[in-house]
Amino acid sequence: MKSLFIVGASALFLAGAVSLGITTAERIHLGFALPADEELDIYQQVRKSASKEAPPADFRPQIGAKVPRSVALNSLPGDLTNRLPELRKYDYIVTQDVVALVDPATRNVVDVLIE
Repeated sequence: MKSLFIVGASALFLAGAVSLGITTAERIHLGFALPADEELDIYQQVRKSASKEAPPADFRPQIGAKVPRSVALNSLPGDLTNRLPELRKYDYIVTQDVVALVDPATRNVVDVLIE
């Protein structure tokens, strides 16, 4: 029964990702998959505390994009990283109503969260 639930949940997740034009490879790029409710929680918490700094006009927050050095990276809130320790190694930026998780070592966007 549990495996049937997992298969069903996976199918719903993939259907949602496909409807957004997101491939499976892009959704599991972090080495772990964030549940949709966790993604929404991260998005909402970060949006509340985010700075309103605008990145350069030509920057698009998409997976694999390099965040310009002129854009400050923000640390994720402690309550999030305590609950999801796998996120500790990432920072974030907010732009265009998108929260982008960023690897601070490379400044590459590793995940894009939308509401």
